[in-house]
Amino acid sequence: MVSATITHALDGSNAPPSWPIDSKQEIKFDAPLQLGVEQEFELFADGSKLDFRDLFKPTIASVFSIPFRDRDTAVIVEAGYMLACDEKEAEFATAPIPFHDAGCITLASEVRRCRNHMVGLLGQVGVHDVRGYSTHLNINAPEDQVDSLASLAAVTIAPALILLLEAAASPGLLIRPRRRRLEIGSEYVHDSKRLVAASVLLAGSMSMFLRGRDKWSALPHVRLHAWEDGTMRGGIYLPRDAYGESIYEHGRAARLAREDGKTITAGELLESCANLALAELGDKIDAHAARTVRTVVDRPRSLQIEHRNFDPRVTRRRSSAPLPDSARTLGALTSIPQSWKTTTQFVDWEGAAFAVNKIDHPMIVGVPWSDIPRFLHLAQHGDITPLVGTAAPEGTLANIDQLATLRTYQRLDRASLGEQAFYDIGEYGGGSIGKGSKSSRKTGGDGGPSKRFVPLFPLPTPTRMPVPTPRLPQRPKGMPQKWLPLLLILTGIIVATLVFTALNLPRGNVPGTVPPENQPGAAQVIIPARATETPTPTWTPTPSSTTTSTPTRPAPSTLTPTVTPTATPTRTSTPTPVPCVPGPVPYDPPNNKAVNANNMVLRWQCDYVLKPGEVFEILVWPDASADRSSIGTTTNKTFDVDFAQWRFGFDYGKYGWQVRVIRSDGTVATCEGEPVFFDLGPAPSGQPAQPAQPAQPGQPAQPVQPAPCKGPNCPKP
Repeated sequence: MVSATITHALDGSNAPPSWPIDSKQEIKFDAPLQLGVEQEFELFADGSKLDFRDLFKPTIASVFSIPFRDRDTAVIVEAGYMLACDEKEAEFATAPIPFHDAGCITLASEVRRCRNHMVGLLGQVGVHDVRGYSTHLNINAPEDQVDSLASLAAVTIAPALILLLEAAASPGLLIRPRRRRLEIGSEYVHDSKRLVAASVLLAGSMSMFLRGRDKWSALPHVRLHAWEDGTMRGGIYLPRDAYGESIYEHGRAARLAREDGKTITAGELLESCANLALAELGDKIDAHAARTVRTVVDRPRSLQIEHRNFDPRVTRRRSSAPLPDSARTLGALTSIPQSWKTTTQFVDWEGAAFAVNKIDHPMIVGVPWSDIPRFLHLAQHGDITPLVGTAAPEGTLANIDQLATLRTYQRLDRASLGEQAFYDIGEYGGGSIGKGSKSSRKTGGDGGPSKRFVPLFPLPTPTRMPVPTPRLPQRPKGMPQKWLPLLLILTGIIVATLVFTALNLPRGNVPGTVPPENQPGAAQVIIPARATETPTPTWTPTPSSTTTSTPTRPAPSTLTPTVTPTATPTRTSTPTPVPCVPGPVPYDPPNNKAVNANNMVLRWQCDYVLKPGEVFEILVWPDASADRSSIGTTTNKTFDVDFAQWRFGFDYGKYGWQVRVIRSDGTVATCEGEPVFFDLGPAPSGQPAQPAQPAQPGQPAQPVQPAPCKGPNCPKP
């Protein structure tokens, strides 16, 4: 096995990491490069978000389907794709498609076909408001090299992928090592051309990686200023400021620091990566795919990230693309005729398990993905001996890695296979749970412990967290704009009245002072010279939506002061508060997102700059409670929630959270924003909550056990 360990310069310099293999050596990988796409969608009705888990069974009732990975919330449908519940969101995944020839064009067409079919099924159960949430682009890779590829991608092609796949408001891009594949988690991508360009770029880069250092070193290498371990999905999460100057803010013009000390714009890096990928693939891809890449890369404002307005709503559109062979094979698994005496027992992207019900020779057959078409052909003709041989079946098919080799068994452990497939556990590990948190559990059969992601070389400790623009900024609450002209007129009248009153006061009554003869108990007058910001409420002419009393103008002839019975000089008018400063806006986890009781990182966006002595205070409360309790303070724009320590224990259910700025004396410095809610569920079996371990000074940040993503980027699956 080729070592995936890369050493860093011992002197602590920023020299490029050394290659894990000999510069002339190619990485052995016999499998053809294949690409696949997953897309997630949010469902709404009358403005309220729906939970696809409640609609899943009615949605698939009208089509033939079989379980995927032995799950109740994921199926292979007869149309030849996977449909599943990713918590509350609906998700589809295409069958793997080889990149060569028109493969990248076919993949984009297949995404459109699957999306149209899914939207049609949702329409049959009354769901017509479907909104894109995230896109995950996958490519297969050598199992023992997938971590190496992820680390190298972060400092080479990732800025180009951000331009191709992300939106201006996305939180960040996710590069996620999986079992025998690499996954890029981004914003929802609706445009087929950009999906084609990203697929070609990824396929060309993978081909260069497999051919060794000389090829890969031609790609521009940039300095990574900040990164995080993927909280929701594992892997490398690249926040908006991962490369210093934000690509999300400046687009192609963002200036990136290269490892050689020079600078390069994001647009120049995209063009360089595209040229190298096209040169690497050459005539392996058709001319249509190559032209599409050039169109997307060269045409101004062809990227989603260059447009500030992004509408994620999805409509069904006519698609006439032919069904790819891999999708046809996938659909065939749902309706195998009884006459074949073969039934599908388990399906995963690694392969499938079949029960062959021969009277004299019953068996379980584990079939790799590439051999499924031939197996079905032989099963149709009643004799699978040319494929499986005549040896008697033995043992149990209980490990997902056993599907890599065609073999017959006496028994099948579907539950074990399903758990391993779902958690990415196998011979080499992978270790993702649900939406990506890592696992250290062991499984039955021949499986070993899973592994957490370890960077290929020491990546820099994050300096600050992502600060995305909120998708749907809320207008500050207040009076409608149509009243603004009237308020301005009233304000002018009040100011004129005050000036006139001040000019007609006796000389001894200076505005803002108390005459010496006004002893306690005597009539007192206070007219502030101007509105001042003091610890006690003062009157101000600033217009407000609340009703305030207007000071009565004294009669010109007598100037009789208003008499108050108190001994302390005060006004009888109700003080009007100065409009507060907009506060932090929570964005991750997004509203009503389901999370597991493992570590979770809360993130928020805030334009307010903290003053000395001010901190962000995080409030969390059960949905039914009116007590908004503080769980801590920080000066960062993120907060690690340790479920093993927090005050609510493991009381699962719906929680609200919000962030505000408080001063050292406990007073609140900003407005209270709209609360955001999350649904807390139990941690997956065998995964107790683990406290986050901060990185030691001078050491690279190490991935923590994350809790279960686009967007976009940042970041989906």
